[in-house]
Order: sequence, then C-alpha cells, then structure tokens
Amino acid sequence: MTRLNDNIQPLSVSEKYFVLVLIILYTSSLFLNLGLQPLYLEEPRRALIALEMIFNKNFAIPTEFGELYFKKPPLWNWMIILSYNIFGSYSEFAVRFFTPVSLLITGFIIYIAGKKYVNERFGITSAFLFLVSIDIYYYFSMLGEIDIFYSLITFASFISIFHFYKKQNLYALFIVTYALGALGWMTKAFPSVVFTGLSLVVFFIYQKKIKLLFSWPHLAGIATFLIIIGGYFLAYSRSNNAGDLISILWSRSSQRTALENTLSATLTNLAVFPLDVMKNLFPAILFFPLLFIKNFRKTIRSNDFIRFSLIIFIVNILVYWISPGTRQRYIYMLYPLIINVLLYFYIVKSSENIKISMIYNKLLGGIILISPALPLLFLIMPQFSEIKHLTALCVMTSLFIACGLFFNKIVLHNKLFTLIYVFIIIRILYDLTIVPHRNIYSDAKTEKDQAYAILDEIHDNPIHLYGSTTCSRITVFYLERETKKVVDREYKMEEGDYYIVDNKHIITSPHDTVMTFSQEFAGDFLLIRNRHAMD
Repeated sequence: MTRLNDNIQPLSVSEKYFVLVLIILYTSSLFLNLGLQPLYLEEPRRALIALEMIFNKNFAIPTEFGELYFKKPPLWNWMIILSYNIFGSYSEFAVRFFTPVSLLITGFIIYIAGKKYVNERFGITSAFLFLVSIDIYYYFSMLGEIDIFYSLITFASFISIFHFYKKQNLYALFIVTYALGALGWMTKAFPSVVFTGLSLVVFFIYQKKIKLLFSWPHLAGIATFLIIIGGYFLAYSRSNNAGDLISILWSRSSQRTALENTLSATLTNLAVFPLDVMKNLFPAILFFPLLFIKNFRKTIRSNDFIRFSLIIFIVNILVYWISPGTRQRYIYMLYPLIINVLLYFYIVKSSENIKISMIYNKLLGGIILISPALPLLFLIMPQFSEIKHLTALCVMTSLFIACGLFFNKIVLHNKLFTLIYVFIIIRILYDLTIVPHRNIYSDAKTEKDQAYAILDEIHDNPIHLYGSTTCSRITVFYLERETKKVVDREYKMEEGDYYIVDNKHIITSPHDTVMTFSQEFAGDFLLIRNRHAMD
C-alpha cells in the first residue's frame, strides 16, 4: 500500500497562481518562433517522406527521393501529414507542431501520475523539472524529429503498467501497454519490443507475480500488439516485400548495441554515458547526491510509485548504457522516472534533515541570485552581435527574472519554482534572439536559398537527382514543397529535364550547366539541363 509522506505540503494559493503563470509562459515559449528557422538535422528527412506519401497517394510505403525507405516505420510521418492537413500547408511550423504537443502531453501525464500517487506539489514539480531539462527544452523541443513523440508513447506505456496494476485490471494493463508498444514499434520499430518486454517481465518478477505473464490477459495484450503490427505489414506487403523491411529495421536497431561495436567503444560509452545523462537532467540532477544518504531503501519503500520509477529506469537504462551507439534522445522516456526518484528524495530528505534543507536553500538561492546576469552574457558573444534589439531584449529579460526573484522573496517562498521560471524566461530570450539569428545565418538557410535559386531556373520543368548524387535533404524538401512533385532519383536522363548532379559524375551527354552550388556537408553540385536523352 502506497504511504503518502505527510511532510509533502500541498500547494499554497500563491503557488497555484504562479504555476498557472509558468504553464502559460512555458507553452508560449515552445511555440514562439517555432516555424521561423529552416528545417535542419533529421527534420527534412521526416518532412520529405511525409510529402512523398502525399504526392504518391500511398501512406503505407515510405519513400525518399522516390525510392523505398526502410529505416523507420511511418507513424511519425503520418503525424506530420496530419499536421500538414491541420494547418493547410507544408510549413516548418507544421513539421514541428507535434513535438511540443507531445512534450506538453508527457508533462501532463507526469503531473497526473505524480499527483495521484504522491501529491499535487510533487506532480507539478516533477513535470516541470522534466519539461525544462536542458537537452529537451533548449534543443529537441524545437525540432520536428521523432524522439519526443516516441518518448511520450513509451513513457505512457510505463505508467499504464503501474496504474492498471494498482487497479488490478490486468486486461487493461496488458492491452493498453501492448497497444502503446505497437504504436512505439510503428514509430521506431524494435526498441519498443525491448522497452515493453523488459518492463513487463521485470515488473512482474519484482511483484512475485511471474505467473501473470502466462495468463489470458497477457495473451490478449500480445494479440493486440500483433494485430496492430500485422495490419501494417499486410498493407505494406501488398506493394512490397515486408521481409526486406523487417530485415533492415532489425539491422538499424542492432547496429548500436555492444554486439555490433568494439570493446573500446563499449568501454568509452560506459564512462561517458552517465555523464551525459547527468548533464541533460539539469536542474533535477542537483538532487543526485541525496541518493547516497543513509536509509536509501527506507525512502524508496515509502512509496510504491517511486519504487516502480526506479526499477523501470534501471532495467531500461542498462540496455542503453552498454550500447555505444546510444544518443541521449533515445532515452528521454526514462528521464521522468529518475526525476521522480530524485525529487522525492529531495522532498523527503529536506523535510527530515534541517541541514540538508539549508544546503539546498543556499544552493538554489545562489543559482537564482546570479540568474539576472545570465541574459547579459548574450551581449558579449560576438556571434550574436548582429541580432536586432539584442541589448533591449537582454535587459528586459534580466528585469523579468529580477521581478520573479522579488516575487519569490516576498510572496512565493519557493526557490525551485523560481528556478523553473528562470529557465522559461531564458528560453523565451533564446526564441527571440538565437532562433531569428539561425534563420538568417545558418547552413540550413543557405541550403534553403539554394532550393529557391534552383526553382527560379527550372520554372515548371521536371527536376531529378542524378545517379548516386546526395544533395542535402533540406534543398530537396523545399524543392518538393514548392513544386508539389517528388524529386526522384534517376539513372538515365530525359531530354529537357533538369538534374542535380554532384561533381563526382562525368556527364558525357550534351547538356547545359545552369548553375553551380556547394553544400558544406554534401559537396559541390551542378544543376544541368539535358539536351538529348541518354542511358
């Protein structure tokens, strides 16, 4: 039976109003200038595949440059297509829309679970500590990539295990967990099998209910998973070989494991990986030292939900800790679990020990005290010198932070909420300065401009990639977006068509070179128009 800690005080009225302000500011910060800068990193790949599904009128078969794409199942592409339809355009905002939405939903689930199984103060604080985690908030929340959406699905599956087990509703437990696992599979394939399988097996072993893994409810859950995945493979197999898809998806997943890497790479990851986790968990990681204080087991046993969070975190993090190809974005769904543990230890230990409470009051107070000076650092960074109104924006941000500090001292008396407020205000400054700067000065902007320069040359004529040419997906996305046609890969030239050709190709057929351009990571290219057909 979960035992609530009597020392976790409910939210005061002033804190509730401040939380409402935090929610409004945080949500605004996620969407402010979200669609301003051009697509970059993996965004154009996801956006491009979604476009080609629309243009090909085939939503079961992903393609890239007109060729079959096997590396990811299509659920995230479908979400982008849905966003395209919601906003009636193929805009950058539409591509990125479901990333902040997924993040907000994840935060809401963290809050609801924390409120139900600990208390409201814990739930809202845990949610915000996850939402402002540096790597997520200042980087991936701004990208139309797959990982935050996938983390939402996977984290929801973890919570479904605990929630329905507490209700003793085994059919709901297995069916919902496996349905979410199937959606995860439709997003990133085999990692979802590991997350779902490991979490269920270890949870029921820990509960000493392993026989439930051989029950009818579990069979119903497995059947749910197979029906969802099988339905997709059936649709896929009508046009292509589903075996090829499974083979490549498995190969992609196994490439990052210890089995497919050297011992040196594995040992390096063992050392570096936990440091990356701790860095990206800031500010929640400030509470990490409390885990080493005596009575660890007693504290964990005092709450079933916290114990569950720690178990699921450990069993899943170990898989990625020994896998050299791991990126932090692969484990975002584990962040709320360890944040739950860290925050609970902070609340319990600071209430039990006045010395710990004083140390953290000074630590948090010190960070907050210097925070008004942080926006002014933008003024001494030469790369931002060309940002319009930079001085005014930085000074205004410092004043807003100072006002928050004053409010905390006079009314709120909650340094942790004030620290979260500081993170949000600095993110708004980031949205108003760095994002517009990237929109003007970035490789992505250059490659987007190249697409429009090409469009000025080709008018309404067909354009293709020739042979093995690997032009930037950013350029190709904007070409497809504006022409509303797939820029496919061709291995023979048709008379009058335009082709993007990299400088490795020797073109012997008569042609006109229309323009040349370079891309930092892709090389030098020609835009040519063929005069005569050529094999």
